[in-house]
Amino acid sequence: MGSVWFAGRTFNSEIKKDKDSMRELSFSRGLLQAVEVITLMFLFASVDFGLADDSPVPASKVSSQGGYERLASRAKRVGSVRIIVKVNVAARPMGELSQSEATLQMDMIAQAQETVLGKLSGYNVSDSYKYKFIPHISMTVDRAALDALLALPDVENVEEDSAMPYNAR
Repeated sequence: MGSVWFAGRTFNSEIKKDKDSMRELSFSRGLLQAVEVITLMFLFASVDFGLADDSPVPASKVSSQGGYERLASRAKRVGSVRIIVKVNVAARPMGELSQSEATLQMDMIAQAQETVLGKLSGYNVSDSYKYKFIPHISMTVDRAALDALLALPDVENVEEDSAMPYNAR
């Protein structure tokens, strides 16, 4: 291509095109590097480094002796932990309710139980049992499922499901 004369200056049109291409390439590389940095930031932000005080869940929902730390470490060490979950439903003793109130309460309990189990469908949950008359579910979960469960607003309380000794006096 030939030279271009503009405002008293002569430019080589090929050199100008190359410089523009280089600027675009440099900008694209910079943009790509920025995207890579942001992606790495998100990846590192989502990694669980297992720090002692790094509890991503409301540990106050665990009422078992030893609390969240005990359940989480057992789930990590053994691979799973058996728990009893109290779903967030106001319930009264069945003997205090009329037939229609009892039926309504059982329906509300069943719905809340299904909601919690549905929200855990992508997690490792096994051996779940939904109690019919009380707002509880027993289940076996791994650490990720335990954390997800505790983060649910539909869950009021969690405790370890363990054998209790019978003390006859």
